[in-house]
Amino acid sequence: RLVVSWLSVPNFFNNGGSTFQVQFWANGDVYFLYQNINVQGDYLVGFTTPGAVDPGSIDLSQSLNAGLSICSNPLPELELRASARPVLGTTFDLVTDNAPPGTLFGTMILSTSPLDPPVDLSSLGMPGCRLHETLDVVVFWAPLGGSGAVTWPLPATPSLAGFTTYAQSATLTPGINAFGFAISNALRLVAGLN
Repeated sequence: RLVVSWLSVPNFFNNGGSTFQVQFWANGDVYFLYQNINVQGDYLVGFTTPGAVDPGSIDLSQSLNAGLSICSNPLPELELRASARPVLGTTFDLVTDNAPPGTLFGTMILSTSPLDPPVDLSSLGMPGCRLHETLDVVVFWAPLGGSGAVTWPLPATPSLAGFTTYAQSATLTPGINAFGFAISNALRLVAGLN
């Protein structure tokens, strides 16, 4: 992991200092950790992809226990992650976690073409959700205990080094929204030699 820490950083609005940390993990997770925040004034916290729409203000002190949603509430946070780095000659899983109760099946969307900016799916009845890639290949998966995985073997072909694929997951979950689908974050996977 890569860790960046700020110790007793002065705040523009007052004389107090704030201590916090951002952790970037190899699996793509990013954690914002706070030890001491001087709460006078507003704070901007987070990160996003280019072209993302501002979801509006949220009180993190009231919302963290429930988790933050990729799509507008009341959708749960459907999370896509890779079980390992995409190294040529190995096999890894694309894992979807937090599938909502009542999910009938899931889909893994694979593409070589990202959508920039992402397509807003609100008009389909999926408020706040965005599609980050074209639908080149769709693989179905069955949810088991709120998760599902698609295994992806990579050939040991050196000429594929640097080949980039994009992945995003979706679940058919009747009643989750007007369209009945929840959608995850997107991953950018670059095949490597080691």
